[in-house]
Amino acid sequence: MTSLIKRSTALLLILSMLFTGLMGSSRVQAEADAESANRIVFEDFENGAPDEFVLDSVSAPYSVVQTDDGNHVYRNFNSSDKQYAYYKKDDLPDDYSVEADISLDSWGGLTPAVPGLLLKYADADNYYEIGYKKSGGSASAKFHIRKRYNNTTSYLAMSAPTSFNTNKVYKVRGEIIGSRIRLYVDEVLLLDVVDSNNPLTSGYPGLFALRTNVDYDNFAVYDATPVEVPEAPSGLSMSEKTSSTVTLRWNPSPSEEVQSYQLFNNGAQVEDATSPVLDSDTDTWSATARNLTPETAYSFTVRSVGSNGLISEDSATVQVTTEEAAVGPEPPFAVHVMETTSTTVKLQWNPLPSSDVSQYVIYNGDSPAVSVSSSTYDANGGLYSALVFNLEPSTEYAFTIRAHTTTELTSVPSNEVIVSTPALSGASATPLTVAGYRASGSDSNIPEYAIDGDIQTRWSAYDDGQWIELDLGSEQLVSYLGVAFYRGDNRRKTIDIEVSNDQTNWTRVYSGDSSGTTIQVEAFGFETVTARYVRVVGRGASEWTSITEIQVYPPHVDGFILSDVEIPPTGPDPDSPIPTKAGLYYADGTPHVPHEAQTVTGSTYNVLDFGADPADNGIDDAQAIRAALAAAALGDEVYIPNGHYQLTSTDKDGVTHFIMKSGVQVRGENQDGVLLVSDHANEQKEFATVEGIVFRMAGQNNIKISNMTITSSWDLNYSTNTSVANPDRGGPKQVIMITSASGKPSYNIMLDGLTIEKFQRTGVVITNSHDVIVENSLFRNATDLAEGGNGYGVSIEGKSKESRLGREDDSRFNVVRNNEFIGPYLRHGTLAHSYTHNNLIENNYYLNSALDAIDFHGEDEYMNEVSGNHIVGGGEAAVGVGNPGATHDAAGPGNYIHNNLIENVKRYGVQVYLGSPDTIIENNTITGFTNAGSQGIRLKNAPGTIVKGNQIVNNTASDFWGIIAMKDDGDPTNAGNGAGIPENIVIQDNHVTGNTNGVMISDGTNIRLSGNEISGNTGSDYENQVAVSELLPATKAASVQKNAQNAPVADLLQIKGGEDSESARSYLQFDLNSIEGKLATAWLYVYGQALESPAGETGAATSLYAVDSNDWDSDTMQWNTYQSPPELGQKLTTVQLNNNGENVWYVFDATVLVQERLDGDRTISLAFAQDADQTGYLTQLYNGPDSSYRPYLRVETYPPVELAAVAVTADRSQLVPGMTTQLHVTGTYNTGSNVSLENADISFISLTPDLVTVDNTGVVTALQAGEATLQAAVVLDGVARTGTFVLNVINNLAITAQLSVDSTLGTNTKDRVLDGSLETRWISNGSQTPYLMLDWTTEQTINQVKLWSGHVPVIGSANWHVRDFDLQFLEDGEWKTIAEVRDNDQDAFLGQYTMLNLENPVVTTALRFHFVRPSWGNGNSNDMMARINEVFVGFVND
Repeated sequence: MTSLIKRSTALLLILSMLFTGLMGSSRVQAEADAESANRIVFEDFENGAPDEFVLDSVSAPYSVVQTDDGNHVYRNFNSSDKQYAYYKKDDLPDDYSVEADISLDSWGGLTPAVPGLLLKYADADNYYEIGYKKSGGSASAKFHIRKRYNNTTSYLAMSAPTSFNTNKVYKVRGEIIGSRIRLYVDEVLLLDVVDSNNPLTSGYPGLFALRTNVDYDNFAVYDATPVEVPEAPSGLSMSEKTSSTVTLRWNPSPSEEVQSYQLFNNGAQVEDATSPVLDSDTDTWSATARNLTPETAYSFTVRSVGSNGLISEDSATVQVTTEEAAVGPEPPFAVHVMETTSTTVKLQWNPLPSSDVSQYVIYNGDSPAVSVSSSTYDANGGLYSALVFNLEPSTEYAFTIRAHTTTELTSVPSNEVIVSTPALSGASATPLTVAGYRASGSDSNIPEYAIDGDIQTRWSAYDDGQWIELDLGSEQLVSYLGVAFYRGDNRRKTIDIEVSNDQTNWTRVYSGDSSGTTIQVEAFGFETVTARYVRVVGRGASEWTSITEIQVYPPHVDGFILSDVEIPPTGPDPDSPIPTKAGLYYADGTPHVPHEAQTVTGSTYNVLDFGADPADNGIDDAQAIRAALAAAALGDEVYIPNGHYQLTSTDKDGVTHFIMKSGVQVRGENQDGVLLVSDHANEQKEFATVEGIVFRMAGQNNIKISNMTITSSWDLNYSTNTSVANPDRGGPKQVIMITSASGKPSYNIMLDGLTIEKFQRTGVVITNSHDVIVENSLFRNATDLAEGGNGYGVSIEGKSKESRLGREDDSRFNVVRNNEFIGPYLRHGTLAHSYTHNNLIENNYYLNSALDAIDFHGEDEYMNEVSGNHIVGGGEAAVGVGNPGATHDAAGPGNYIHNNLIENVKRYGVQVYLGSPDTIIENNTITGFTNAGSQGIRLKNAPGTIVKGNQIVNNTASDFWGIIAMKDDGDPTNAGNGAGIPENIVIQDNHVTGNTNGVMISDGTNIRLSGNEISGNTGSDYENQVAVSELLPATKAASVQKNAQNAPVADLLQIKGGEDSESARSYLQFDLNSIEGKLATAWLYVYGQALESPAGETGAATSLYAVDSNDWDSDTMQWNTYQSPPELGQKLTTVQLNNNGENVWYVFDATVLVQERLDGDRTISLAFAQDADQTGYLTQLYNGPDSSYRPYLRVETYPPVELAAVAVTADRSQLVPGMTTQLHVTGTYNTGSNVSLENADISFISLTPDLVTVDNTGVVTALQAGEATLQAAVVLDGVARTGTFVLNVINNLAITAQLSVDSTLGTNTKDRVLDGSLETRWISNGSQTPYLMLDWTTEQTINQVKLWSGHVPVIGSANWHVRDFDLQFLEDGEWKTIAEVRDNDQDAFLGQYTMLNLENPVVTTALRFHFVRPSWGNGNSNDMMARINEVFVGFVND
């Protein structure tokens, strides 16, 4: 069908015609892509702060403001002064460019007026200015490049007069490379000049404004350092040619860092060529140009491509004329149907006599059939046959076959056969029973996971040729397999299926690809065979084979019928109670008692009796030890005498030396005397394995392993680098692996008296299991500490991103106690992550871990207890709560860290960050820190943390702080995840003395300090940079003496202890009504001394008490038999006053009582008293006429916290008329932290009711096309805020379709083609010809299709768009092509799209883009990845 291809090159046209807001910012994606484009600074001001901007002007009227559409910008308000705001970044390259979106609200009225950018800003007298200058009242002024040097101004370049309109966004960019300066506006170069007179060589980028009201947004700085163009290769020659190919050979370019080469013909890149290959013998490169025209002259050249992407000039030219045309083979003949079922058709045909035929391809209509078995040859009849499967019942098909030769020639189609599949019989399908398994290897996703009936677990192995083998127990008829793949709905996988009866002679019965459209089992069929063993082999170099389930089926009457695997319940059991107490406690608070090791009730099997040799002779002993384990049964033990036991061979999973079974113990004679030496060694050496395990327990119980050293034959170099993998790493990946299987946990496992060393990843890993005890063991000498899970002593893990609370495989009640973790070759000693909870880590010794000794890994681990550990040295924290990284953030709530001794860690004693909530840090001793800048307890966005009763003493490091609360900017590698301020924190009864500094509150709110002793620190005892202090004088003050006729002198407040007639107290009262905000501290300051004390005493202990009654009078208070003063309440604090004859200030902590009274009547009475046994002690406090020495209450409070802003999002940003979507509302406090809106009053309204409606629950219904605006109004604690959301109602039928694709590269998933943004895209993985398919449940009428393809606009590069594609629709079960697009020149990077207007509308339930040549590849003709930004499908009336 002829189609009209309409091209549009204007991005503005896209916005006006179809996707209003399509280019709207997706900041996370934009920032990620910008990294590859050398962007080194990006600031969008959305966090409400200008961050690194420094103001260098007189009045500096810059501030971050929120615009009407909810966006944040950096605004300069009209001023007669020049306003400089430079971005302070000290590691800028010499050459850089700076850009920003500039929107002018209004001119200030005075001239000249200038908005612009700064380059090389050193100070107000030295900089370049890139801007627009309006002068003389003219609205048509000029862009300019201006230089200010040593207080002298000169204009280097000016544009012609042009307009700079208000309320319009301009993207302005300035670039400086050496002394050359360029000015761009909206990507158009306006000015280009070289500063030849004293060019400025250093300085910051920034913003400039004069007499304007102007907004700046999306400020960015890029590295503009010039890069070297490589030299062309030499010695180009022709080495071989045919009628359609020419092979060229050349010498490599002399330039370093050449990444690849490209072939050209007459200046145009060769479209179809093999990848260049280096011949190491001759040190020459070669490549073959393909699909050439016979008997045609070509002029070939080669260009070098540098690692920086730059391309050289052409090499010398080689003239070649291709040979005469080759003739394709004859088609196969006599194609006929042999068998038909509801889902399969068996075809048979006569082969060709030519030996050059490499394969026969079966076609369904014009396209190759998707699911076809391998062709088989019947030598007796001389015929070929194959099965076409995964067909629909009751459907007609038209099949042909084409022959393909080894020289890539294809025949015309064979005769066509028409066949209709019958209806299903209704018979069920039952897989054959699997009796056993083997595998070539695996990672921690073990082979059992592929046959456990759980589609959420998987077997995984890396690289080409990895296999898993199933034993059916006896010979069976086998017809097909059901195989499900991990992430099978987003990627395709090539597999072979092989069968055998003896595990030696194997026959391949299938080779092909998965669909890439489902996570369920898919059928893979072949001619029925008799086999006992079945293998699935993964294909693809440097690829993972990850299979979630395998089923083996006998023949079925309906063909290949499958039983879907049930998806088990996910998440926690909704009826399970929530744990309330950390450590070994059940949810109701009753203790959980750790198990005792199972006693040996049966036989003891000595491994020497099974052939193990204790001599160090290099001979494998693993097989003998496995034989002993196989002989042992429930209640037995395997005994290993002292000696050296070499472990070379592995068990049936291909990676584990010993697979343990329930109820069997392994006991060595002595921890130091028994050496198990694994040959899972260096990855580059002889005994290499991708994964290596020594002991594995999966779904097992009641096992004990004790008294031995488990090491490896690895003997290379250790590394302490925690960022770069040790190139010499080796040893097993995991020494002991304890995990679940078939949803069943391992439990009641004990590891006792082990030495574990020379491993790569983890000494002991405990996953989805409970009641595992690791005790009395030594962990040391990991061979790799780099990130990605290497160098852990013990790791306790749950299921990633999923709580299993109340499920069988919930990770809990594991114990790590009385062990030693010795660095420096351990990244972490003990680790807990992924929803594991109520574990106990106690009484261990940690020395010099590379990072955190004990690490809560930022994956929601909660209610774990860390107690009695002794931690010395280490590179990061003794205990870390939270962890940065793409899959990490905050730990879970309620982790309890107490009674630990922490000495001289390099950075932090305890660190809680990234939003980890409700941690309790209690009664720890932190001492002896000597590393500069270290901190005892560090709280960064640690809401609800309690810091209580800790001893932080004698830490003399420079800039040390005992306790610090501070803002967390979040994880810079994960879009700032975890950002926030500390809030709702209690710091109570801590002893912070003898350090460099005491307690610092640098950010946060509602951080309350009480009962702490913070004194004797050489620097600052206490600083609070957030709270506001208010000094309250006493409203009443009085002393009262027992049996005295008159009150003591009002100017002196007296306190005397004992029971005699001279006992005295003093009372104070304060009015708290002026206090606002959350309380930080309330400290009572008094000035005085101890006047009397018994001989030998140096002072008098005086206590401050709460007084419950405020009903007392200063003048009439008496203390005799008829009247008593107000009774003393709670004792708040006691202070020793000195009797050295000097009056000094003393501080009493009244925080707890003040907090109570702020919530009550807001009046507080206090009393000073001495204990009854303190006869002879007298204290006197000043209350005289000099007000500067009278008692006062110093109250610190945090500014009120209230709702500051609300944000509105929706499940979908685009709708078609009749569709619905759900709105969601989130809020932030004025502190910047998130707020729960559970108790808020939320209402919704449509501001465009003709386009959309919204109900009171936030459900939006689209009515007609247009840009719709919705508003949410939120009232919380009396504060009202509104937020808006803009969505597009468009006539894009693609939104209502179900998408499927052939494959996916990384996170660039298929849903991105419908998210309304050109800044995201779906990318195929390039392993096969890609497609994008849209399916509807009902028929759709379509006459227009639009496709956006290529790189992300602005920050990517051009020429990555689709080159050739076919548009197909489904009709009567067959795909039919309605448009063929060739040499497509519409690039989304340039704001272009390909539009197909169909002259005859199609009515269909499915549409498919078949990307024949998916990319121009930016010059790489072998690029097979499709990059699709957006798709539109609709019926458009003229």
